[in-house]
Amino acid sequence: MRYQGRPGLSPAVAAMIAGGTIKKDDVILDIGCGTGTDCICLARWGFRRVVGIDPDAEAIRIGRARATRLRLNRRVQFLIGRPEDLPADLAESGVDVALHTLVANNLDSGFQSHFRAIARALKPTGLLIVSSRTFAFEANLKPGALSPPIGMRRYFEVSPSVSSHLAESSRYFPGYTPVAIWLGRPKRRPSTRTP
Repeated sequence: MRYQGRPGLSPAVAAMIAGGTIKKDDVILDIGCGTGTDCICLARWGFRRVVGIDPDAEAIRIGRARATRLRLNRRVQFLIGRPEDLPADLAESGVDVALHTLVANNLDSGFQSHFRAIARALKPTGLLIVSSRTFAFEANLKPGALSPPIGMRRYFEVSPSVSSHLAESSRYFPGYTPVAIWLGRPKRRPSTRTP
């Protein structure tokens, strides 16, 4: 797969960093990180632990090489796989913020297991930021008019959708397309303790 670079972080993520919602000590997980553009940006800004995961081994190889070349490999870790493949230290409440940038557009199946794994990886107070391409006619819909990706509501308390910036072009969406943003907090998980 060929990746086209984006001009920068999602405006939603940038605003949350500027407002202090996302902090430099937070563990950031970039799901579907591609060649690591966002991971590298966050590490350069001083974020201490950024983890990128993507099923494309070649993209991960490029991300690792970029991090090494920029001497950021102590701050950035790249993993081949999906959220269901996270190592134990991340898979069980090890993540503060999960970025889910344009990933939902590429999911064909497995929505439930995908979002369940992300919910498990997030700390109880963790934050999921989902951005997804939309169609041009959806660009100016009022907040909350768009449904979140399939499976998200089952595992997350979900904010209303808001149309935001433009995504990079792709073979599926000619030209630049509008993006909708949702925020999610993990739903409370039932206790596994027996009384």
